[in-house]
Amino acid sequence: MPIDTLKSKRRLVEEYGLDDRQAEGIVELIAQSEERGATASDVEAAKREILMQLESQISATRSDLEAQIGSVKGDLEAQIGSVKGDLEAQVGSVKGDLEAQVGSVKSDLEAQIRSVNSDLGTQITSTEERLRLEIEKMRRQMLQWMLGIAAFITVLLTLFEYVL
Repeated sequence: MPIDTLKSKRRLVEEYGLDDRQAEGIVELIAQSEERGATASDVEAAKREILMQLESQISATRSDLEAQIGSVKGDLEAQIGSVKGDLEAQVGSVKGDLEAQVGSVKSDLEAQIRSVNSDLGTQITSTEERLRLEIEKMRRQMLQWMLGIAAFITVLLTLFEYVL
């Protein structure tokens, strides 16, 4: 729909404060661009062209992203495998170290237990021997006391018989 150039010029001068020359230049430019305006079929063809270009770019971008994702996935899987292998090796090493330490501690404890058993055996044997000697000494003392008491009783009985 063509524009009313005189009315548009007047409006630019009165409402926007442009001078006649500026307003006339603007109105002429608008009129010329309107004459060169695109038809509906031109717009539809341009729209189809733009859509085809966008679809092509989307497809290319999708392919690039899928390739990059595949590459990153492969890299990550390789890194995960490498880290897993490293960790398994470290776990094996730590396990071996711990087993060696446990074996060493076990050997030390067994040696200490044998030493304590030997010391206890020696102390028990020594204590048994002392107790045997003490018991023997007490038995002799008791026999001496018993003999002394028997002799005393015999002497008393003899005195009693003599006195009576």
